[in-house]
Amino acid sequence: MFGGPKGPSYIHAMDKDIIIDLQGPEGNAFNLLAIAKDLSHSNKFNWDNIYNELTNSDYDNLITVIENYFGDQITFLGKQK
Repeated sequence: MFGGPKGPSYIHAMDKDIIIDLQGPEGNAFNLLAIAKDLSHSNKFNWDNIYNELTNSDYDNLITVIENYFGDQITFLGKQK
């Protein structure tokens, strides 16, 4: 797992929310895919289906799909409108 024994370095726990600053290094697409994969497995979702949705378009689509599946667990900071 990322970040060593205390957990992922990109996750800042606050009332069970995962907070990711999209303007920082944790906001890159590869990192977001890794987070989505971890959440998919922990929620027992079908990763292959989610991965296909995440990667079928651009970065904005990636964020939207993550919010659709994991919006109750994840908060994005610095999101462009």
